[in-house]
Parts: sequence; C-alpha cells; structure tokens
Amino acid sequence: MAKRSQEILEQIGSTCIPRMNDLTVPILTITNERICHNRTGVLYRIGDRHFVLTAAHKLRAKVENNTPLYVSVNAENVDPIPLAGATFVSSDGDERDVAAIYLPPDLAQEIGKNKTFLRHHQISHESIQRRTPYVIFGYPGDWSGHVIAEKHIMSMGMAFATFEHEGEIDTDFAYRPEVHLAVTFTRDAIKAIDGQKDKLPKPLGVSGCGIWQVADRNENGIRVRTADTMTLMGIQHNWSPRYGYVLATKIGYLLAIINQQFPDTAELMRLIYKA
Repeated sequence: MAKRSQEILEQIGSTCIPRMNDLTVPILTITNERICHNRTGVLYRIGDRHFVLTAAHKLRAKVENNTPLYVSVNAENVDPIPLAGATFVSSDGDERDVAAIYLPPDLAQEIGKNKTFLRHHQISHESIQRRTPYVIFGYPGDWSGHVIAEKHIMSMGMAFATFEHEGEIDTDFAYRPEVHLAVTFTRDAIKAIDGQKDKLPKPLGVSGCGIWQVADRNENGIRVRTADTMTLMGIQHNWSPRYGYVLATKIGYLLAIINQQFPDTAELMRLIYKA
C-alpha cells in the first residue's frame, strides 16, 4: 500500500503539479517600499475574457486605498506586472470570500507570455466520492518572495496532496457544505521524494489558491488524472490550525459572480458544458 501511495504521489507530481504551477500566480503588494506576497490567484479564461480567481478578504480595502497590486509570472528577468488597469469583482466579504480580477486584453496578453489560462472545461461542479484525492497549490509567504536579482522574483510554490476533511469544523468560520469544501491541511508533512518528515510553512499567502481534483477513486483503487483532465474545484480562503484543514468556496459560486458582472460569459459556460 505504501508503495502504491508513493507511485500515486509521483504521478501527481509529474503530471498535474507542473500544470498547476503554470496556471497559478503570486499576487504581490508594495508595503513600506518592500515587495510582499499577499495572496495567490488562479488564471482563468472564458471566451475572450481573462481573469485571476482569488480570495476576497481584504482585497477591496487594498483597491479602495489604491494599494499597488501586481501579478508575478515567476519567470527570470520578468518584472511583476501591475494590475492598475484591472477590474475587481468580489463577494463583498460574505461567507463565499471569493473574487475575480478581470484583466483587459493587453494585461492578459502580457501575463500570457509566461503563464497559461485555465480553460472552462477544467472547471468542475460535480459532487465527488469520499476520499477523492485533491492538491492545494499556492505561494505561502514564508517560502516565497526570494529576490534573486535587482528586479527579479522567483516564488516557491507549495503543493499539498490531501483529502476532504472529515473531522470537526471550526465554529469561527461560516461553513455550509453546499457552498464550501474543507480539505485536510496539517503542517506536518512527508516528502514524496525521500519519505522524510518535514514541517510546512503556515499557509499565509496561499489564500486564493486552487483546490484541484487530481484523481478518481473506483473499484480498482485510485486513477490519477492528467494535466488536461485535472479540474479546479474551489478557491481557498481560510485555514483552521485547530482542526487541521483549509476552507474553500466551491468554484460555481465564483462563476456566478462573474456571470452577474459579465453576462456574456454565462452562455459560453453553458455551451462548453453541453459540448
């Protein structure tokens, strides 16, 4: 069993995680003339519209206070890209805690030189079987933000394989199973490469990252998906260290916000699912 688990992790690491890295960006701010990792975002495209999907908390305040926000494409010799021309829409601080940053065409094109936008067919609303494998992929501040040149940032991503949380739920967080997805996250981890125990950083800066379904469970065990068949299930926004899980909003609730603000996207989404 341990050997099979190792094989599954290796398959996920070689197929799905490189794709997640290509679809995910750190979102940066400048505070006291220092570049700081603020949160994580997932790049998403529907039709000709491009977005960064992320968490909503404290984002509106930063926009209203004119705090400079940037996307890092995590590439050598490429400066962080300012989001000055972007449009921010969000759930306004309610229990969904999700936001979409609309990128005008020139900004999307600039980001697309080094990153890829997730297509809608890799978004999933489906209910899933118990003990389905997920991966959390984001940029925790304790690991990220290593300046290796005068205007050069390379952020270290964290990929964490996990399952749906089945323990107690923190009463400090609003939780509704039809809206939210809770997946186990503990800072005690085992390295997939050598089996050694490790201590993960606090997931601060991971807010807004994707929760991805990377495999399916059937009567024969677990079948790992590919880079083209893994699906985005939710956007993470809270962490309960007390009960050992992170909380995400299911992706359909963020798509509904996009539909409200950009009505032309609704029919495109329906067409893709019908196809």
